[in-house]
Amino acid sequence: MALVVTAVPTAWAAETALRAAFFPADFEQLRELLRPTMSAAARGLVVLTVVLVVPSYVLMRHLARRRLRVTAAWTRSSRDAERAPRSGDEETPG
Repeated sequence: MALVVTAVPTAWAAETALRAAFFPADFEQLRELLRPTMSAAARGLVVLTVVLVVPSYVLMRHLARRRLRVTAAWTRSSRDAERAPRSGDEETPG
């Protein structure tokens, strides 16, 4: 539980330290310059994520069902192969 509680503050502190160590003072000016473009891109990604929730859920269910069918067919065929007599197992007459 302690890791869950401390994860976000630790990440925030690490990010703040990295920004202070590696980004020059001009970086804030660059952020101000790119803010309108990046805001539009971020909003577009949020919209794209929301739109793709249902198709990705449907695709996930489809792939899971297909995998279950393939696994079931493979299990049946391997079980049938175990039950079938092998060529060396047959009794010879006489």
